[in-house]
Amino acid sequence: MDIGSAITFDIVDKNGVFIGGNIFAGNEIILTSLSSNTERLFEVNIDGNIHFGIGKSSTDCLKIGIFYSTFFAIREFVREYKKIIGNSHVLLTGGGSKIYKEKFPEFIYDPLLTIKGINLAVERWEK
Repeated sequence: MDIGSAITFDIVDKNGVFIGGNIFAGNEIILTSLSSNTERLFEVNIDGNIHFGIGKSSTDCLKIGIFYSTFFAIREFVREYKKIIGNSHVLLTGGGSKIYKEKFPEFIYDPLLTIKGINLAVERWEK
């Protein structure tokens, strides 16, 4: 799973063949949409130090709502996909992945996985 402006799930089989996935909005897109399309909401910093609870201010409500809606979506997608494909490894990468790595310690975290994959592909093509 790659977390950035968009969050993408790419499901591969045991042979490394892509079988499908999904794409949904990342935290920045959600925040930009809310702050741009509502009169009284504004941009806030979404970091990994957000504790679940009932927000007492607009800032807290935005942080909790955005961070945890993404967290719950990730958790449920992984749970449902494992029902379909069986237990498997989940790889976590992308510029927005760092704030979720502690919430998902069972995931394999590598923020540079996409770049490493591109480098590997280039090396194979050059042979």
